Amino acid sequence: MKQIGEIYKCYSGSYLLCKDTFSVHGKGSKYVVFFTESPFDFSTFTKTQHFYFKKDAKDFIEKMENEYLHSEPHLQSQVESGLLTKSEMLEILKKN
Repeated sequence: MKQIGEIYKCYSGSYLLCKDTFSVHGKGSKYVVFFTESPFDFSTFTKTQHFYFKKDAKDFIEKMENEYLHSEPHLQSQVESGLLTKSEMLEILKKN
């Protein structure tokens, strides 16, 4: 048995970071990142990006998650649940 990937559960969904063992994209692609919005159904992963370095793949996941956490739909859900005020949401959106 050999570990070929890692799963990251984030607020926006789940990311699978694995070695690109069946690369059809040719040169330079050692890692691939897959994404699913479902926190439990891993059969719905879609391929998003290829990377040569694992660090770059992890940075991509962090960037995507940061974009989601500062997106209007996520912030609106925070307002609706009472975790943020409308003015705090607008302030965060202005900064980004």
